[in-house]
Amino acid sequence: MCYGRLGHPFPYLPKQPGYHKRVKAATALICKAMLYLATQCPSWADDLRLVDGTPVPCGASRETAKRFELAGFANYGYCAAHSRWFLGG
Repeated sequence: MCYGRLGHPFPYLPKQPGYHKRVKAATALICKAMLYLATQCPSWADDLRLVDGTPVPCGASRETAKRFELAGFANYGYCAAHSRWFLGG
């Protein structure tokens, strides 16, 4: 899909094996860039960290959610878009 849409500005887009090879080779550089960008944020020195994770599908009842391993650590809620109950939302 991206080859058809992005072919004109990018004459060479590597296929999946080539992409992963390049990402693996650039891991140290990517980590340095991420650390640099993170330290430039005003909230870098704050004690509070906000983390957003992927919601975990769970049982449809509250009782099932209470028995789940993450009960007490993650929020419990309903996602209308997926028609499912989730922990961690």
